[in-house]
Amino acid sequence: MELLLAGLAGVILGALMASTIFVSMHRKRADRDWLERQLRACSEYRECLGDIESAFARAGASPEVLEQAWVNVRAFCREFRSTGWLFSDDLRLRIGTIVEALEREDRARSWNGNGSGERVAQLLCEKYHEIDGILRTEADRRSREFRRSPT
Repeated sequence: MELLLAGLAGVILGALMASTIFVSMHRKRADRDWLERQLRACSEYRECLGDIESAFARAGASPEVLEQAWVNVRAFCREFRSTGWLFSDDLRLRIGTIVEALEREDRARSWNGNGSGERVAQLLCEKYHEIDGILRTEADRRSREFRRSPT
């Protein structure tokens, strides 16, 4: 009887150890997937925005370039609204503040007409630099974490 109980205890202990290892590996894989999704989101945000500054440098504040910049900004804002939950509260707040300012300016621009092209171009470039800096820093940080995380 004692041998039977010892065997049963061994089986239970082995099952607990195997399930602990499985859960640990699954958690590490989930963390790595989460990092990958955050990296992808940073890349998609930057892709949505395009390179506003170089577009303005090449073509100036022409109405076509401005309109394309606003199309890019709207795409970025939509993308952030749908995937911003991936990030920490602090990062969401920092980017969310910029998104709200851009959306407010876009609404004001649509209600009041196009406004001054140079002022709008300057505003877009300033916000672009803010967002780009935040996204570059976050992508670098997440990339380092991704490389450090075990597979």
